[in-house]
Amino acid sequence: GSILLNVGYYFVNRNRFATYAGTGVGVSTLDYEIETQDGETGSFSASAVCFKMDIGLKKYFNDWFGIYLQGNYFIAPLQMTSLIINGEAQDTHKNKDVSNVKLTLQGIDLEFGFTFNF
Repeated sequence: GSILLNVGYYFVNRNRFATYAGTGVGVSTLDYEIETQDGETGSFSASAVCFKMDIGLKKYFNDWFGIYLQGNYFIAPLQMTSLIINGEAQDTHKNKDVSNVKLTLQGIDLEFGFTFNF
């Protein structure tokens, strides 16, 4: 999961229509169950500072209800924090130091939904 602090700027902010762009920074964590090629089971955890950029538009049908469309780019360069294989914590695996394992999660998504103005 992730928790971010976001800021945005509205390019157009009319009574019933708005376009905006924003950015965010926060913390992301990942907990994942694994099975190795050797049939061993376990889990790993990783965490990172993450970043997000977005751009979107909102269309209101009245003073309080509308729809929105938003595109997002997200990146989290994760640092592995733990590895457990067959119930035992591992400092190394396959001759690699667990603390040196880095994963990068990144992607683009498109959101569509309802928006409410209070």
